[in-house]
Formats: sequence, C-alpha cells, structure tokens
Amino acid sequence: MYNQYDYYFKFKKRPSEDKLFGVLKSSKFSLFPIFEGYETDFKHKIKKFGFTSSEKVIEQTGWTIFTNNRNILIIFQYAPGGFDIRIITDKEDAAIGICKLLSKIEGVVDYKKGKLKDNELIQHLNKQLKTLSPNGKALKNATLGTVISKIVSCDKLRVLVKKIADTYGNLPLSFEQLNTLNIDKSELNNLINDANLVQKNHKIICAKCKQPSEFLFEYKVDAEKSLKKAKYSCPKCGNNKTGIIEYYSLTKNALAALKQGIWLEKLCLDTISRITNNYWSGYYVDTNELDGVTVFSGNIILVECKDTSFGQNELYIAMVKAEDVKANIVLIVTTNPVHNNVEKLILKYEKQGKRKFRIISSNNAEEIVKGLSKFFVLKQTNDILGLIDNRSHLHPRNKSYRETFTNDLEL
Repeated sequence: MYNQYDYYFKFKKRPSEDKLFGVLKSSKFSLFPIFEGYETDFKHKIKKFGFTSSEKVIEQTGWTIFTNNRNILIIFQYAPGGFDIRIITDKEDAAIGICKLLSKIEGVVDYKKGKLKDNELIQHLNKQLKTLSPNGKALKNATLGTVISKIVSCDKLRVLVKKIADTYGNLPLSFEQLNTLNIDKSELNNLINDANLVQKNHKIICAKCKQPSEFLFEYKVDAEKSLKKAKYSCPKCGNNKTGIIEYYSLTKNALAALKQGIWLEKLCLDTISRITNNYWSGYYVDTNELDGVTVFSGNIILVECKDTSFGQNELYIAMVKAEDVKANIVLIVTTNPVHNNVEKLILKYEKQGKRKFRIISSNNAEEIVKGLSKFFVLKQTNDILGLIDNRSHLHPRNKSYRETFTNDLEL
C-alpha cells in the first residue's frame, strides 16, 4: 500500500537545484523529474535529465515532480528557509533513505517530518491544547488501552460486549442468562474466559429450583467454606441441597471502552497518527472536549467520533469546536448512517466556503480504517496524475507511470 511522507528541510545556504536534482538522479533510487516550475531556464536544464526540448511540459510554478517509474513519487517545493518534499511510496525505508541523502547536501542543516506550514500549525495547536479530557486520560491508561485494543480489533466481540452492556450493564449473570441474548456459544465462551473483559464470581444456588443466593464469592473455595460454616435453606422452596455455579459480569474497563464511543476514538487515534505523525486525542479547548485533531498538508482537521447517531445538534457542536481550533476540515466518523437532513445542512455550510466536511459511516472497524486511509490520500496526488494523463508527453521511460500508481493508490 502506498503512503505519503512529508518532510521539511532547513538550510543555511540554498543549495543549487542542479546539486539537489543531481543527488536524486545519481542515487540508487535513480529519480528523474517529470515536471518542474519555471524558476530558472527550464528547457536548458531539463535536457540534463534526459528530456528533449520539444517535449511539452506543464508550467506549475514552485514545484517539481520526480519518479523512478516504479514505486516512488516525490513532490519538491521550496519554502522559506528551506524546502518541502512529499514522498509517496510503498516502502518507508526508501523515504528515509532519500531524506538521509538530501540531508548530507552542503547547506542543509536538518529536517523534520511534516511540511513547513504543518510544523507551524502543530506548534500553534501544541500551545492551545494543554488539558486532557476524561476520555483523553482514559486513552493514556495502559490497562484500559489493552481492553480498548481488544474491542477495536474484533467487530463481533465489540457487538457482543455492547449487547450485554446495553441489556444488563455490569450485573453478574449466569451462563443461562447470557444465553437468552441469542449469543453464539463459541464467541460467548471466548468472552467469559477473557479476564480483561469479564470478571468471574460464584454463587450458591438451590439444587432443586435453581434459586441463587444474594452473595457473590470471588473464588469457588470461598463459597464451599461458607456452606460448611452455616446450614443452607432455600428461601423459595425450603430445599437444603445446594450447588455452586459461576457468574459473569463485564469489567469496569470493558464498560469504559464502550462508554461514549471511546473505542472509536482509539481506532481513529491509532490509524491517523500513523499517517500524519501528529494527533491530539481527548483534549479540551475552552469547555469543549475534542475527539481528535490533526494537521495534514496545510490543513487543521477536526475529527468527530460518534458511536451513536450524528444529528443536527452534533453538527452544531462540531462547528463550534472547528471554529475554536480554526479547523478548515471536519471529518465525521460515525457507526450509524447520517440522516439526509444533516447532509443537506452540511452542503449548505460548505457553500459558505469556510470549511469542508467529510463523513465516514460504518459499524465495521476495518471499513472505517479503509475510509480514513482513503481520506488522507491527497487531492494533490490526483491532480498530478491528471496532469500526466491529460496534458503532457512524458519521456518514453515513463509511459507506464499512470498504471503503476493507480493500481495501488485506489484513486
């Protein structure tokens, strides 16, 4: 799968373009330019890299595109005091190797992940987001994090736990009581034997009418000791013969993982932080609790997670939060379909031009991850592929470039 890696390089003295491009071309990656901004004598310079002056080139001031016609695409652009590069590849090692090469060029001081504008926005948010919300603290709790990860990793398990929680909360239940929920027995057995999700206790029951006692015992041996110390008489039928059976209740952490959709916040945290390398989950801005915020390609993106319906009220709250953090994109991640009336409102607000909204709606964790990954494939990549397709004649070595990337990028 192709991923995007952004870096900002800082320099004391601006390296010559010939030196920068020469390093990329002569390296083991064999990168060569497809398009380049007209900052210098382009036609003369492009001949050095294998193109003829008669080939048509699109004028896109300020950026250059490189490829090795296999699995690397680089977008290069000068920025104040340095330059930005975006590397699109299926091999993170290649991105790291290219950065190490460029960092050794004379005049380059250092480099950081993220574009220059991204780093400025990240510094701004770091100053603004200081206080963790209850969900933010919960996400940093290692023990709870283990439980959340289990619930995130398996949709069937999450649905099962949610069904028990919605019906009984954390009340202790016998196996027979759990069976009344029409739960698959193999899945139920897996659940009750997971100590992170279910706590086991024991009750004394009447052997005749199955009436349970009021008392819970953590261990069976404790229930047996209790029977030896005192005689038992069933309050319902008067029988004095007994049995001991297991009772099961959801742990506090299992309930907490489902509370207010925190599992969904964890899923977004794990997925997006791998893509953007910056993500704030569970912070307060003023009195509003943020599910997630990230900086990506010059945008501040507010992430709203809802494990219930997302209605007009939720939309208004999201807009207030977006205004607080100056987000220009609101990404709504919900496990339920968004009503048509809400979608119409979103279109209305988008026409005002202040910010954009995107919706990912699914009750399937894998589908949500796919939706997030697709969202973060940059529009710029699509634009560049469109330019290559429709308005240029590439060097013969690059004739298969379009097919190479579209097969994997799912554009």
